[in-house]
Amino acid sequence: MAICMYRFPLSIIFFQIIHTLHRIDTIISMDSIGEECKELKKKYDECFNEWFGEYLKGKTTDTCHVLFKEYRNCVHKVLETKGIDVNEAYAKVLGTSAEKTVPEKESAAMKKSDSKSK
Repeated sequence: MAICMYRFPLSIIFFQIIHTLHRIDTIISMDSIGEECKELKKKYDECFNEWFGEYLKGKTTDTCHVLFKEYRNCVHKVLETKGIDVNEAYAKVLGTSAEKTVPEKESAAMKKSDSKSK
């Protein structure tokens, strides 16, 4: 008969996992795409990490939605200043006929490079 030598409550194990994940996240967290969004991202990340810990305990109230919207708006502004069309990211493509077509900008660039190689 085998006897289990370690009998830790599940809550202690979860606490250790969350604590370890938080330390890892602190070490390897990424910066935001724009310097002006850095502080908002930090606040949102902190809020999310706290919320996720509570979510694992069964509490599902979203407490970070306001911070998320502020951060998302900031990122959208930065992307627009870099000439990136944010609406393209939200376009429904998968499962449609557009999925198999080459975007116009890319298609024009491909034709140009093809004509140079001939």
